[in-house]
Amino acid sequence: MRDAKFLITEFLIWVAIAALAVFAFMQLAACSHEEKETKDSPTLNSEIEKSRLYCKEMTDDTIEKRCDRATFAHLANAFCPSPPFDNSRHEWAPGEFHRDIEPNTCFPADSKSECSPDLFITKFHEWLTAEDAAGLDRSMGYLAGSDWICGEGPSALTSVIHLKPLFLSLKAHFGKSLIDAQDADALIKTHNKYLVALSIYLKMRLNGKINSLELAFLEDQNDGGCVFEGLIARVKDGDQARALESMKEFPKDKLPGGDSWRGWGSAPPAVMQVLCTGIITGM
Repeated sequence: MRDAKFLITEFLIWVAIAALAVFAFMQLAACSHEEKETKDSPTLNSEIEKSRLYCKEMTDDTIEKRCDRATFAHLANAFCPSPPFDNSRHEWAPGEFHRDIEPNTCFPADSKSECSPDLFITKFHEWLTAEDAAGLDRSMGYLAGSDWICGEGPSALTSVIHLKPLFLSLKAHFGKSLIDAQDADALIKTHNKYLVALSIYLKMRLNGKINSLELAFLEDQNDGGCVFEGLIARVKDGDQARALESMKEFPKDKLPGGDSWRGWGSAPPAVMQVLCTGIITGM
Protein backbone atom coordinates (compact mmCIF):
# COMPACT_ATOMS: atom_id res chain seq x y z
CA MET A 1 0.00 0.00 0.00
CA ARG A 2 1.40 3.42 -0.98
CA ASP A 3 2.30 5.67 1.93
CA ALA A 4 0.78 9.14 2.54
CA LYS A 5 3.91 10.96 1.36
CA PHE A 6 3.80 9.18 -1.99
CA LEU A 7 0.10 9.95 -2.42
CA ILE A 8 0.64 13.63 -1.65
CA THR A 9 3.49 13.80 -4.18
CA GLU A 10 1.34 12.10 -6.82
CA PHE A 11 -1.51 14.52 -6.10
CA LEU A 12 0.78 17.54 -6.47
CA ILE A 13 2.08 16.21 -9.79
CA TRP A 14 -1.47 15.92 -11.14
CA VAL A 15 -2.28 19.42 -9.89
CA ALA A 16 0.76 20.74 -11.73
CA ILE A 17 -0.25 18.91 -14.92
CA ALA A 18 -3.76 20.32 -14.70
CA ALA A 19 -2.41 23.83 -14.13
CA LEU A 20 -0.14 23.50 -17.18
CA ALA A 21 -3.10 22.32 -19.27
CA VAL A 22 -5.18 25.28 -18.18
CA PHE A 23 -2.28 27.62 -18.94
CA ALA A 24 -1.81 26.09 -22.40
CA PHE A 25 -5.55 26.41 -23.09
CA MET A 26 -5.51 30.08 -22.05
CA GLN A 27 -2.47 30.75 -24.21
CA LEU A 28 -4.17 29.14 -27.18
CA ALA A 29 -7.32 31.19 -26.64
CA ALA A 30 -5.26 34.35 -26.29
CA CYS A 31 -3.48 33.84 -29.62
CA SER A 32 -5.30 35.94 -32.21
CA HIS A 33 -5.64 35.80 -35.97
CA GLU A 34 -6.31 39.14 -37.61
CA GLU A 35 -8.37 39.77 -40.73
CA LYS A 36 -6.60 39.98 -44.07
CA GLU A 37 -7.55 41.98 -47.14
CA THR A 38 -9.56 39.98 -49.67
CA LYS A 39 -7.45 39.20 -52.72
CA ASP A 40 -8.75 40.22 -56.14
CA SER A 41 -10.60 37.51 -58.00
CA PRO A 42 -12.26 37.52 -61.45
CA THR A 43 -15.33 35.79 -60.00
CA LEU A 44 -15.86 38.10 -57.02
CA ASN A 45 -17.80 40.73 -58.97
CA SER A 46 -20.05 38.01 -60.36
CA GLU A 47 -21.02 36.94 -56.83
CA ILE A 48 -21.58 40.55 -55.79
CA GLU A 49 -23.96 41.01 -58.73
CA LYS A 50 -25.72 37.76 -57.82
CA SER A 51 -26.13 38.98 -54.26
CA ARG A 52 -27.66 42.26 -55.40
CA LEU A 53 -30.12 40.42 -57.64
CA TYR A 54 -31.12 38.07 -54.84
CA CYS A 55 -31.66 40.95 -52.42
CA LYS A 56 -33.94 42.71 -54.90
CA GLU A 57 -35.96 39.57 -55.61
CA MET A 58 -36.46 38.35 -52.05
CA THR A 59 -40.00 38.26 -50.65
CA ASP A 60 -41.61 36.61 -47.64
CA ASP A 61 -41.99 33.51 -49.81
CA THR A 62 -38.19 33.26 -50.14
CA ILE A 63 -38.08 31.99 -46.57
CA GLU A 64 -39.85 28.67 -46.06
CA LYS A 65 -42.91 29.04 -43.86
CA ARG A 66 -41.37 27.35 -40.86
CA CYS A 67 -40.51 28.53 -37.40
CA ASP A 68 -37.08 29.89 -38.30
CA ARG A 69 -38.28 32.89 -40.31
CA ALA A 70 -36.64 35.47 -38.03
CA THR A 71 -33.27 33.69 -38.15
CA PHE A 72 -32.97 34.08 -41.91
CA ALA A 73 -34.78 37.40 -42.29
CA HIS A 74 -32.21 38.90 -39.90
CA LEU A 75 -29.34 37.52 -42.01
CA ALA A 76 -30.82 38.91 -45.22
CA ASN A 77 -31.24 42.37 -43.69
CA ALA A 78 -27.71 42.27 -42.27
CA PHE A 79 -26.00 41.56 -45.59
CA CYS A 80 -28.24 43.02 -48.30
CA PRO A 81 -27.48 46.61 -49.43
CA SER A 82 -31.10 47.51 -48.61
CA PRO A 83 -32.98 45.39 -46.05
CA PRO A 84 -35.60 43.30 -47.90
CA PHE A 85 -37.68 42.48 -44.81
CA ASP A 86 -39.63 44.47 -42.23
CA ASN A 87 -38.26 42.74 -39.18
CA SER A 88 -40.12 44.99 -36.79
CA ARG A 89 -42.87 42.41 -37.31
CA HIS A 90 -40.90 40.00 -35.11
CA GLU A 91 -40.80 42.43 -32.18
CA TRP A 92 -44.30 42.02 -30.77
CA ALA A 93 -43.64 44.24 -27.75
CA PRO A 94 -40.57 46.40 -26.94
CA GLY A 95 -37.61 44.02 -26.82
CA GLU A 96 -39.76 40.88 -27.14
CA PHE A 97 -38.61 39.03 -30.25
CA HIS A 98 -40.50 36.12 -31.80
CA ARG A 99 -39.52 33.53 -34.37
CA ASP A 100 -42.70 34.22 -36.30
CA ILE A 101 -44.59 37.31 -37.43
CA GLU A 102 -48.09 38.18 -36.31
CA PRO A 103 -50.55 36.53 -36.39
CA ASN A 104 -48.66 33.76 -34.61
CA THR A 105 -48.81 30.60 -36.69
CA CYS A 106 -45.68 29.03 -35.25
CA PHE A 107 -46.03 28.56 -31.49
CA PRO A 108 -47.50 26.36 -30.13
CA ALA A 109 -48.91 24.70 -33.25
CA ASP A 110 -45.64 23.92 -35.05
CA SER A 111 -42.93 24.79 -32.56
CA LYS A 112 -42.13 24.03 -28.93
CA SER A 113 -41.09 27.63 -28.25
CA GLU A 114 -41.98 31.11 -29.48
CA CYS A 115 -38.35 32.28 -29.55
CA SER A 116 -34.88 30.75 -29.66
CA PRO A 117 -31.20 31.66 -29.29
CA ASP A 118 -30.84 31.15 -33.06
CA LEU A 119 -32.74 34.28 -33.96
CA PHE A 120 -30.57 36.39 -31.66
CA ILE A 121 -27.28 35.12 -33.13
CA THR A 122 -28.39 36.39 -36.53
CA LYS A 123 -30.11 39.47 -35.06
CA PHE A 124 -26.72 40.56 -33.68
CA HIS A 125 -25.51 40.90 -37.25
CA GLU A 126 -28.55 42.94 -38.27
CA TRP A 127 -28.15 45.23 -35.24
CA LEU A 128 -24.46 45.67 -36.04
CA THR A 129 -24.98 46.47 -39.73
CA ALA A 130 -27.76 48.96 -38.93
CA GLU A 131 -25.86 50.35 -35.90
CA ASP A 132 -29.16 49.82 -34.08
CA ALA A 133 -28.13 50.46 -30.47
CA ALA A 134 -31.73 51.24 -29.51
CA GLY A 135 -32.95 47.85 -30.71
CA LEU A 136 -30.20 46.10 -28.77
CA ASP A 137 -31.07 48.08 -25.64
CA ARG A 138 -34.75 47.16 -25.92
CA SER A 139 -33.88 43.49 -26.18
CA MET A 140 -31.41 43.55 -23.29
CA GLY A 141 -33.95 45.39 -21.14
CA TYR A 142 -36.60 42.78 -21.84
CA LEU A 143 -34.22 39.87 -21.22
CA ALA A 144 -32.82 41.37 -18.01
CA GLY A 145 -36.37 41.47 -16.67
CA SER A 146 -37.08 37.86 -17.58
CA ASP A 147 -33.92 36.13 -16.29
CA TRP A 148 -32.67 35.91 -19.89
CA ILE A 149 -35.63 33.79 -21.00
CA CYS A 150 -36.75 35.13 -24.37
CA GLY A 151 -40.33 33.86 -24.37
CA GLU A 152 -42.72 30.98 -23.84
CA GLY A 153 -41.58 27.39 -24.03
CA PRO A 154 -39.15 25.10 -22.17
CA SER A 155 -36.24 27.03 -20.70
CA ALA A 156 -33.83 24.66 -22.45
CA LEU A 157 -35.08 26.19 -25.71
CA THR A 158 -35.72 29.78 -24.62
CA SER A 159 -32.80 30.63 -22.34
CA VAL A 160 -30.26 32.95 -23.98
CA ILE A 161 -28.01 33.49 -20.97
CA HIS A 162 -25.14 31.84 -22.86
CA LEU A 163 -25.37 34.65 -25.42
CA LYS A 164 -24.91 37.37 -22.79
CA PRO A 165 -21.21 37.89 -23.67
CA LEU A 166 -22.22 38.65 -27.26
CA PHE A 167 -24.93 41.08 -26.12
CA LEU A 168 -22.37 42.83 -23.93
CA SER A 169 -19.74 42.88 -26.67
CA LEU A 170 -22.15 44.53 -29.09
CA LYS A 171 -23.21 47.00 -26.41
CA ALA A 172 -19.53 47.85 -25.87
CA HIS A 173 -19.18 48.39 -29.62
CA PHE A 174 -21.99 50.92 -29.52
CA GLY A 175 -20.08 52.74 -26.78
CA LYS A 176 -22.63 52.16 -24.06
CA SER A 177 -20.51 50.09 -21.69
CA LEU A 178 -16.92 49.57 -20.66
CA ILE A 179 -17.02 45.81 -21.23
CA ASP A 180 -14.37 44.66 -23.67
CA ALA A 181 -15.53 42.43 -26.51
CA GLN A 182 -12.69 40.08 -25.60
CA ASP A 183 -14.78 38.95 -22.61
CA ALA A 184 -16.55 36.68 -25.13
CA ASP A 185 -13.55 34.41 -25.77
CA ALA A 186 -15.36 31.10 -25.24
CA LEU A 187 -17.06 29.32 -28.11
CA ILE A 188 -20.82 29.76 -28.05
CA LYS A 189 -22.36 26.31 -27.64
CA THR A 190 -25.30 25.51 -29.88
CA HIS A 191 -26.73 22.60 -31.84
CA ASN A 192 -25.79 24.06 -35.22
CA LYS A 193 -22.27 24.55 -36.53
CA TYR A 194 -23.37 27.44 -38.73
CA LEU A 195 -24.71 29.36 -35.75
CA VAL A 196 -21.40 28.83 -33.94
CA ALA A 197 -19.64 30.11 -37.07
CA LEU A 198 -21.93 33.16 -37.11
CA SER A 199 -21.10 33.91 -33.47
CA ILE A 200 -17.40 33.71 -34.39
CA TYR A 201 -18.06 35.96 -37.38
CA LEU A 202 -19.71 38.52 -35.10
CA LYS A 203 -16.53 38.68 -33.02
CA MET A 204 -14.55 39.08 -36.23
CA ARG A 205 -16.75 41.98 -37.31
CA LEU A 206 -16.42 43.62 -33.89
CA ASN A 207 -12.71 43.04 -33.26
CA GLY A 208 -11.12 42.43 -36.65
CA LYS A 209 -9.74 39.13 -35.36
CA ILE A 210 -10.59 35.77 -33.80
CA ASN A 211 -8.65 33.47 -31.48
CA SER A 212 -6.99 30.13 -32.19
CA LEU A 213 -9.80 28.10 -30.62
CA GLU A 214 -12.30 29.75 -32.94
CA LEU A 215 -10.11 29.19 -36.00
CA ALA A 216 -9.64 25.55 -34.99
CA PHE A 217 -13.42 25.13 -34.81
CA LEU A 218 -13.88 26.62 -38.27
CA GLU A 219 -11.21 24.35 -39.74
CA ASP A 220 -12.58 21.25 -38.00
CA GLN A 221 -16.17 21.89 -39.15
CA ASN A 222 -15.29 23.08 -42.65
CA ASP A 223 -17.62 21.38 -45.13
CA GLY A 224 -16.15 23.03 -48.20
CA GLY A 225 -18.97 25.57 -48.44
CA CYS A 226 -18.60 29.31 -48.65
CA VAL A 227 -19.40 30.08 -45.00
CA PHE A 228 -16.48 28.14 -43.53
CA GLU A 229 -14.11 28.59 -46.47
CA GLY A 230 -14.84 32.31 -46.49
CA LEU A 231 -14.31 32.82 -42.75
CA ILE A 232 -11.09 30.79 -42.70
CA ALA A 233 -9.66 32.74 -45.63
CA ARG A 234 -10.56 36.02 -43.91
CA VAL A 235 -8.02 35.34 -41.17
CA LYS A 236 -5.46 33.32 -43.11
CA ASP A 237 -4.36 34.87 -46.39
CA GLY A 238 -7.41 36.65 -47.83
CA ASP A 239 -7.51 34.27 -50.80
CA GLN A 240 -11.20 33.53 -51.32
CA ALA A 241 -10.76 31.30 -54.38
CA ARG A 242 -12.08 28.17 -52.64
CA ALA A 243 -15.12 29.97 -51.23
CA LEU A 244 -15.90 31.55 -54.58
CA GLU A 245 -15.53 28.22 -56.36
CA SER A 246 -18.13 26.69 -54.05
CA MET A 247 -20.55 29.51 -54.84
CA LYS A 248 -20.97 28.31 -58.41
CA GLU A 249 -23.86 26.30 -57.00
CA PHE A 250 -25.95 29.50 -56.87
CA PRO A 251 -27.64 30.48 -60.18
CA LYS A 252 -26.81 33.82 -61.80
CA ASP A 253 -30.20 34.98 -63.09
CA LYS A 254 -32.81 33.82 -60.55
CA LEU A 255 -33.30 33.01 -56.90
CA PRO A 256 -32.15 29.47 -56.08
CA GLY A 257 -34.85 27.06 -55.03
CA GLY A 258 -34.90 24.77 -52.02
CA ASP A 259 -35.61 25.09 -48.33
CA SER A 260 -32.26 23.95 -46.91
CA TRP A 261 -28.57 24.48 -47.56
CA ARG A 262 -25.70 22.09 -46.83
CA GLY A 263 -27.57 20.37 -44.04
CA TRP A 264 -29.03 23.49 -42.44
CA GLY A 265 -32.76 22.85 -42.58
CA SER A 266 -34.92 25.86 -43.48
CA ALA A 267 -31.90 27.87 -44.66
CA PRO A 268 -32.85 29.62 -47.92
CA PRO A 269 -29.96 29.22 -50.39
CA ALA A 270 -30.49 32.82 -51.55
CA VAL A 271 -29.89 34.16 -48.05
CA MET A 272 -26.80 31.98 -47.65
CA GLN A 273 -25.33 33.34 -50.88
CA VAL A 274 -25.87 36.87 -49.61
CA LEU A 275 -24.26 35.97 -46.28
CA CYS A 276 -21.25 34.41 -48.04
CA THR A 277 -20.84 37.48 -50.24
CA GLY A 278 -20.76 39.60 -47.08
CA ILE A 279 -18.13 37.34 -45.53
CA ILE A 280 -15.94 37.37 -48.63
CA THR A 281 -16.13 41.11 -49.23
CA GLY A 282 -15.33 41.90 -45.62
CA MET A 283 -18.58 43.20 -44.15
